[in-house]
Amino acid sequence: MYHRALPTNSQLIRRKVLVQPMCSRCGEEVESSEHALVFCSSLLPLWTNMRVWHHLYRGRMGSLAELLVYLFDVLSKEEFELISMVWWWVWYDRNSVLFGHKQSRLCGIVELAHATLVEFHGTGVGVEGAALRSGVVGGSVVSRRWCPPMRGEFVLSIDAARHKTRMRIGPQRYRELGSGDAHHACALSVGIRRK
Repeated sequence: MYHRALPTNSQLIRRKVLVQPMCSRCGEEVESSEHALVFCSSLLPLWTNMRVWHHLYRGRMGSLAELLVYLFDVLSKEEFELISMVWWWVWYDRNSVLFGHKQSRLCGIVELAHATLVEFHGTGVGVEGAALRSGVVGGSVVSRRWCPPMRGEFVLSIDAARHKTRMRIGPQRYRELGSGDAHHACALSVGIRRK
């Protein structure tokens, strides 16, 4: 978010990927990071129910990076964590609707964000990334789906693209396609063991 790395329609167009610029949720504005995560009219009920719209609206004229810095200053740690998790779920919901042809779950996103935070805090991470066992957090039983990488491992995310005719995927392929021949961009997450 901070470095404009989200593959929104406007970012994909800047990378010469052929997509429609308009927001798929509202169809009213070009889909920028700011629009997709904060200012889309379909998200207004979400922010109003969370009682954070006044904070978000104050950052409307700046970049998403400036809004993040502002929110970090004015919100409590818990509120900032929740709004960050809500953003994750908003983006996940967008992609589920667009690419998975699922029904939007915008109306339940705050509850999903709360549950995910409870699960995350329940996982706990000890010294040097070792996972701590914890089954109950705040009276709620937490199932562990998330865990940090194993000791001695890390996760590397790669921004890559696939050419229309050549079936190769990789970071270099994307840079070579300056002519606008990129078919689509994708992100790869690869677990790598350190030696």
